[in-house]
Amino acid sequence: MQSTNHLELIWKLRQRLLRLIKLGQPKQLSSTIQTNEYSNNDLSTHVEECVRRLFNTSYTVETFIQNVQQILNVTIKTNLTLFFAQTIPLAHQYLQQHQFNPYSWETFKMITLQTSSVC
Repeated sequence: MQSTNHLELIWKLRQRLLRLIKLGQPKQLSSTIQTNEYSNNDLSTHVEECVRRLFNTSYTVETFIQNVQQILNVTIKTNLTLFFAQTIPLAHQYLQQHQFNPYSWETFKMITLQTSSVC
């Protein structure tokens, strides 16, 4: 059974990852000077690839943070880094308990999050 607290953390994880991806959209970057190797206007695809790799465990949280910071030219706070490290395993567990591929970012971003108990 998924506790409400865990479900809330999983929901927040998804929202924060989606927000990072959204930061890569051209409108969000209009005030940012691009001084890195990612010079195209829409960086969201690069950030989403990093999220995908984090979610499928190809990237450690540290590698993910470094790459996203470089792509977006931003600083990600330590507490967000710790949040990712703590909640990615919860998301994997949630997906597995609901018989989904636990390492699929595509599934995680699209599914309806729900408790496994009947209210």
